[in-house]
Amino acid sequence: MYKYRIRGGTAIEGEIAVSGAKNAALPIMAASILSGSESVLHNCPAISDVEKMKEILSGLGCRVKEAGETIIIDSSSLASCKINGSLMKSMRSSIFLAGPLLSRCGHVEIHEPGGCNIGKRPIDIHLDAFKKMGALCAFSEGRIILKAEKLKGAEINMPFPSVGATENIIAAAACAEGTTIIRGAAKEPEIVDMQDFLNGCGADVRGAGTDIIMIEGRHSLNGTTHRIIPDRIEAGTFLTLAAITGGQLCLRGAKASHLRAYIDVLKRAGCTVLEYDGSIEIKGPGRLKNIGFVETSGYPGFPTDLQSFAMVLAVFSEGTSCIRENVFERRFAIAKELNKMGAEIEIKSRDAIIKGGRKLRGNFLEATDLRGGAAITLAAIGAPGESIVSGIQYIDRGYSRFEEKLTQVGADIQRIESENGERKD
Repeated sequence: MYKYRIRGGTAIEGEIAVSGAKNAALPIMAASILSGSESVLHNCPAISDVEKMKEILSGLGCRVKEAGETIIIDSSSLASCKINGSLMKSMRSSIFLAGPLLSRCGHVEIHEPGGCNIGKRPIDIHLDAFKKMGALCAFSEGRIILKAEKLKGAEINMPFPSVGATENIIAAAACAEGTTIIRGAAKEPEIVDMQDFLNGCGADVRGAGTDIIMIEGRHSLNGTTHRIIPDRIEAGTFLTLAAITGGQLCLRGAKASHLRAYIDVLKRAGCTVLEYDGSIEIKGPGRLKNIGFVETSGYPGFPTDLQSFAMVLAVFSEGTSCIRENVFERRFAIAKELNKMGAEIEIKSRDAIIKGGRKLRGNFLEATDLRGGAAITLAAIGAPGESIVSGIQYIDRGYSRFEEKLTQVGADIQRIESENGERKD
C-alpha cells in the first residue's frame, strides 16, 4: 500500500494531457463482448479499474491485449457467463457486464457490485429493466442469477436518470428482439460515447444525450475501432488545482462543452477560462471569490463527481458558500479531512456550509473514496506545510499517472510506501 507525501504551497503552471474517460471506457469495454469479435479501443486510461475490467474479461474467456493506451478485446472465445465474485465486489463498474452477457449468452451470474462508499447505489433499476425485457431473476447465496432465452424490446420508464442503468439497458437492448425505448434516460457524454461505439459495431441506438433513447435490436453486431472521449472529471480536477493555487494550466484534449456547469462556477470564483477546440486554458486569480450556492444534479447540471472539488474551491474562496448534494448522501466525507487542515465546514443533512478564507495547513489526511481522495490531495498541494495522504488506492481507481501529472506542473508530491516511508521504485 502507498500514500502521498505532499509539500504544499508550490507554484503550479504548465500543460497536462487529459486521459480517456473512466466512465466511458468501462461500460464500452463491457459492451465489446456483444459482437463476438475483435474491438480496438484507443485512449483508454491506465487506471486500476480498467485493469480489473481486463481481468474480468479475461476470466470470462476473452482475449485481451494492450498496447499503450490501446486495448484490443477479442470476445470470440467467450466461455463463461459467471463473473468472479471478488473482482465484482471490488469494482462497481463490473455491473456493466450484466446486460451484454445476458444478451449474448441468455444467462449471467453476478454479485452485488462494490466500489467507493459514497452512499446507496442500488442495482434495482438494472434488474427491473431486464425483467421487463423478459429476463427471470433469482437470488442464491449472495449471487444474482439472470436468465432469458431471448431478450425482447420494451418500454422502460426510469424512476430517476441513472447513468449506469441507462448504459446497461442500451447494451442489453442492442441485440434484443424488437424496439426498446428508455424514457427518463441519463444524458451524460459517456452515454453518447457508448452509443457511438455500439453504432460503430452495427447497432441502431438513437437519442443518447437526451432523456429518450430508442434502440432497434439487431440480430448480431461486428467489432469496431473506437476512441474513448476525454475524462471530464479529470479535467475538472486539474482546473480546480489551477484555481486554488492561482496557477495557470493548459489541459490538452479536454472538452469544455462537457464541463459547462463547472466552468461557470470557476468563472464565478474569478478564474479566467479560455476554451479552444480540443483544449482548455485556466488562470486562477490571486484571491478566489465566493462561489455562492451549488447543487448537484444529473447532466447537464453540476456533476456529483465534481462536488468534492467544489468544496475545496469554496474552502480556498472568500466568504460563505453552500453546496447541496442531491445524488449521493456520503459525498461529504472529505469535510472532516479539510477541517483537520483548518477549514470550517458544517454539514447539515444534504447541505455543506463552508466558511472560506481560513488559513489551511498540511496534515495527516485519509482518502475514503475516489473523488474525495483526489480533492484532498489538491487541498494539500494548495496549503502550506507537509501533508500525508493515505488510502490513495481509491485515487488509482480513476486517475492515470496522477502524481506524475501533478509533478510536471510544479506540485511537490511523492508516492511512498505506507509501511516504512520508502519511496516506491
